[in-house]
Amino acid sequence: MHLLFGRSNPEEPPGFREGMDWGWLGPTLEAGLARFLFLEGLALDRRASWWGYYEMTPDHNPILGFVEEGLLVAAGFSGHGVQQAAMVGRLMAEEVAFGQAQSLDLTPFRLRRFWEGKPLRERGIV
Repeated sequence: MHLLFGRSNPEEPPGFREGMDWGWLGPTLEAGLARFLFLEGLALDRRASWWGYYEMTPDHNPILGFVEEGLLVAAGFSGHGVQQAAMVGRLMAEEVAFGQAQSLDLTPFRLRRFWEGKPLRERGIV
């Protein structure tokens, strides 16, 4: 049996990097142990340790909707994708079925916000 948990390193510089950050594993484990006391005394299976991409847009909000004809995008969730997946699936289905989302105005989440110099301020993370 394995338990999967992790967290992002706030000191990680912007850019693209691949591979396990073994130096960040210690602080991550400490945070896990502080929260989940039952982990104490369990072994770490380093062969089962892995890393994943943490996609972030410059304003830490997703890009949603058609970015050009025939190319629908739902990306850049900064780790919130699982939490928002159900609604984003609905919104993307509406984009396809109706030509634009019906349940929520996606204007603030369109890719063109970056070209227009109108990034979306993150208000949900404190």
